[in-house]
Amino acid sequence: MDEPFSSTPPLFFGGPPEWVERWLGLIKPDARHTAWRAFLTMVVGWAPLAVLAFADGHLLREGDPRGSFLLDLAAYARFLIAAPLFIICEALCLPRLNQIAQHFLKAGLVLTADRARYDEAVNSTRRYLNAKWAEIGAIVLSYAIILYSVYVLPDVAAWQASALHGRRTLSLAGWWYIGVSGPLFLVLLLGWLWRVLLWGRFLWLMSRLNLKLLPSHPDLVGGLRFVGTSIGAFVPLAFAMGTTLAGPIANQVVYEGHSLLTFRYSVAVLVVVVLFLFVGPVMVFNGPLVRARRVGIFNYGALAGSLGQQFEQKWLSPDKKIDKEALQVQDFSATVDLYGVVSNVRQMKITPIDRSGLIVLALAVLLPFLPVVLTVLPLRDLLKEVATLLL
Repeated sequence: MDEPFSSTPPLFFGGPPEWVERWLGLIKPDARHTAWRAFLTMVVGWAPLAVLAFADGHLLREGDPRGSFLLDLAAYARFLIAAPLFIICEALCLPRLNQIAQHFLKAGLVLTADRARYDEAVNSTRRYLNAKWAEIGAIVLSYAIILYSVYVLPDVAAWQASALHGRRTLSLAGWWYIGVSGPLFLVLLLGWLWRVLLWGRFLWLMSRLNLKLLPSHPDLVGGLRFVGTSIGAFVPLAFAMGTTLAGPIANQVVYEGHSLLTFRYSVAVLVVVVLFLFVGPVMVFNGPLVRARRVGIFNYGALAGSLGQQFEQKWLSPDKKIDKEALQVQDFSATVDLYGVVSNVRQMKITPIDRSGLIVLALAVLLPFLPVVLTVLPLRDLLKEVATLLL
């Protein structure tokens, strides 16, 4: 069988802002320079804001934490943690997605008659992923969101803009924020959302093929267990998305005295969205797995019934005596082996998702909120509450 993608870049490496980064020379055909790009993102996104905030007199204002750039927890979360992590996740997540895409062929799941449809799914994914209109759209949408957040939304940090006679005047740091830092962060986020959307589309196209699923496969998912490993690959990205929301919430809890419980619905919605984004695509195989399990139960059940009848006629007749030597003949071992296979079919699951993967993904989203919790509830009290629940 031909090695898929052998002469082309790995699938899913691309998407906004890939074209701009290649134009700037940050990504070369033979090297992506992930660590350098992540570091450069922190420098470009955060450092100029600090310098300009100092020039504006907003770097650290005594008695005004919401007007001090160095005390803005959201800025740290977005520009020093989430934004570079979005780039690092390319090296952590995308190779796994590429491996999964290739494994449909390597595992023999794609029939020869469907090979052209598989190749078209790969090629169309590449086209959409590297489409310039997608990158331009992400950039335009990023600037629109940033301008709306600064000029329309009521809660704007004082280091970004000040209100005078009902009008907002941008600071120097504010101009850099709407011109560079904010759009850079959002383009990276939207680029990942675009990749995840195309990942879901690719899996949906795979689910439409006449896949050679094996109800008796020992992975108990018809041979599709490998698809569920994508959930683990998205854990760092889920952490980055949790950090994005944890920063602004931390500002309001620490500096404005809001209760953490006020934001419980926002956090819950984020968890649901993350699970939908990263778990939802895998569930497109539920239908094919249900059908494969139903067919397997009938086919393997009939085979086991036929063998069982022959076995009983041969060995369980009234005049048949069974001794230790008889138990060692091939009929007994073959029957046991077949019944083990039939048991696998009956235990076959209809989704390639592990509960442990869901828990880890949810915890990754919630982990960035732990420092916020510790500011409200001391660690000793938190451990005491946990112990009370467990004991």
